Amino acid sequence: MIQGDGFVIVTVTEQDTPASLAQTYLGSRDKASWIADHLGVETLTPGEQLVIPQQMLVYGGVRANGFQTVPVLFYPRIDPDEENAQGTTAAAFEQHMHYLRANGYVTITLDRLHAFFNLEDQLPSKAVVVTFDSADRWVYDIAFPILERHGHIAAIFVPTDKIGNAGRLQWRELADLAAKGFDIGASGSGSRVLTEIPADSSADLYLKVVEDEIRLSRQLIEDHLTLPCLYFAYPEGQTNDLIIGLLKQYGYRLAFTRHSGDNPFFVNTFKVHRAAIDPQADVDRIRQTLSTFIPAELQ
Repeated sequence: MIQGDGFVIVTVTEQDTPASLAQTYLGSRDKASWIADHLGVETLTPGEQLVIPQQMLVYGGVRANGFQTVPVLFYPRIDPDEENAQGTTAAAFEQHMHYLRANGYVTITLDRLHAFFNLEDQLPSKAVVVTFDSADRWVYDIAFPILERHGHIAAIFVPTDKIGNAGRLQWRELADLAAKGFDIGASGSGSRVLTEIPADSSADLYLKVVEDEIRLSRQLIEDHLTLPCLYFAYPEGQTNDLIIGLLKQYGYRLAFTRHSGDNPFFVNTFKVHRAAIDPQADVDRIRQTLSTFIPAELQ
């Protein structure tokens, strides 16, 4: 091994992979893309000498010919089969997740997405986020096994008042998901649309209700999972300046709408776009949704 200023040169062994070298020399397997993108390859040849950059080479996914954007997919519901299905069927979801894996897409955590927006992490070129806004059982019973089977993770935003109720997720199941690398975020307490002001409500009462939804949902998640809750999905995707101000006050880092659009590093981090996946969407529709690079002349 040769140590340089900002790089290290190693001789590849038969056991080495970009992920194992990233763990050894960069401190995290997640940084395998730093090596793969630098080399332009995914596999290594034993005996070759390899230069591993120990600092980011691409900030914000910006290159001479354009910039990276991170698609965030939102699945409203997944049903076990086609009979009486109201959402995406399990079979269709399985096809979607297989397509991601087979075509080199990498599902990332919200911590990495936040770091990308803040120019603190270099993501894989085909980074993507999968999300659900639900405390229903299908998240754990149907979606989770499919995601795990294909090596993916997801972010689950839960209305905390529903956790533990009959037919809903239990805290122990959310703890299991978190232990497997899934993000558990908040979506208020009871799924009420926070932008709607009741006709008989005063401004002070409305402020208190919204503040309680934002504060208490985060507190419950942190108390039960003993993990920080830093991410929020707006119920029905609706927000306003008051809600955003309160999210910032209570320490949230990112918040997600249900409006489609690109997510480059300069996106409004409290209005992150998500593509809602229609129950009838096939693999071709998913492919069209997965825009990860926007061409532009930046030289």
